[in-house]
Amino acid sequence: ADGSSYVNYATTATDFVGFYSTGAAIASMSIQTTATGAGSVYATVDNLYFTVVPAPGSLALLAVAGLGSAARRRR
Repeated sequence: ADGSSYVNYATTATDFVGFYSTGAAIASMSIQTTATGAGSVYATVDNLYFTVVPAPGSLALLAVAGLGSAARRRR
């Protein structure tokens, strides 16, 4: 977490809001609703996923290790 923030607005019931971080880890997330005019507004969250994506260097290291292991077995 580097202290940066991201703000996005959904203006209709069918708007999609999505985001991802390519740098710092996401430390927290807040969802706020603001009623405009008459009526109530409810925030809903559906299909929320958290995952760790390994860096490309880690994947390359695993690939090299796998190739080395396969070559060693053939000997």
